[in-house]
Amino acid sequence: MESVVIVTPSWFIEVDLPVVRALSSHYAIHWMILFQKDLREYAPADVIRLTDSLSVTLHIFQRKHRRLHPHNALLAFRVAREIASVPRACIYFNTLEDMYLLILSRLFFSSSRIIIGVHDFLPHRRFSTVLIKFTHQLVYRLFRNFHFFSETQRQAFLQKYPHKRAWMIPMFVKDYGPPTTGGSLKRDRCHFLFFGQMRYNKGIDVLTEAINLLSEKTGSFLVILAGAGTEAEKYRQEIRDQHCVKWDIRIIPDQEIPDLFSYTDFLVLPYRDVTQSGPLWIAFRYGVPVIATDLLGFREWITEGETGFFVPPEDPHALADTMFRALNMTEEERNRMQQNMIQVVRIKLDPGKITTAYRKMFSAAV
Repeated sequence: MESVVIVTPSWFIEVDLPVVRALSSHYAIHWMILFQKDLREYAPADVIRLTDSLSVTLHIFQRKHRRLHPHNALLAFRVAREIASVPRACIYFNTLEDMYLLILSRLFFSSSRIIIGVHDFLPHRRFSTVLIKFTHQLVYRLFRNFHFFSETQRQAFLQKYPHKRAWMIPMFVKDYGPPTTGGSLKRDRCHFLFFGQMRYNKGIDVLTEAINLLSEKTGSFLVILAGAGTEAEKYRQEIRDQHCVKWDIRIIPDQEIPDLFSYTDFLVLPYRDVTQSGPLWIAFRYGVPVIATDLLGFREWITEGETGFFVPPEDPHALADTMFRALNMTEEERNRMQQNMIQVVRIKLDPGKITTAYRKMFSAAV
């Protein structure tokens, strides 16, 4: 059986776990996880438990420092030595940040065997520092094989690096299980959901102003704001009518996600920029239509009037008007949009098709 090495920083465990599961019956998987204490949702024990029934060899490393700290050079040597212990394997890095490790890998392993997973070729504005830009550009020059999770990102990359090899394979839709009641609840008010980090680049301020505008027209809606964020309390105070909102400021446990999404009529994503959206992928799983900013990253997956609605960036008035339109839809219209979301999963995000795409990519890279 052919071998594949997958190197994952702890913040991307959720992305690579379904990949490991799907490919473990086709390859001898060596999963090397770089845990960072202050940047993780999973502990090593969680990963051991989740892969216990799989034919996967785990290699767990503890990283105590960030990015270019000199101590990470020694850790990189240890990881590279582990990779070398798996001869002739295809090597997949779901990271651009571990510069010491990537440089060592480029020096000691054939570049044809290495694939780099890239989430944000077009970076989020807030997180695009000079150091990040430099390290990413160095990786793009050093390696030849790249995997992107959206076609928008892949095409942007190929415009700048036309001689590189680039694949687009979307993330697996993560299944958190069925809702406890088996379906949506009947209710008087339309439910909107904001899920995830409550940050400026997510447009949370745009949403709070839209809620204020919408509450002047009607009270027949409820916006659930679920997620963490240091600025969440500031946004809470900006809502004039708290009857229209429900706050759940914390990291939401996985077991609560099915009910949260299944009791929602529309997911609201008023982002200022986007590469891939985890909440959007959850919405696909639970058939929740989406109201999103008109950005290329969303245009790739959402169809206006079929699976959701688009609003201009940073326009709370347009967002409020679109939410008003959504809450006045008939139950039949909402059900049709929900079924369209589920159909997208069948056509574009089928796990069997994604698994086959990974296998073709690995076969082409070695």
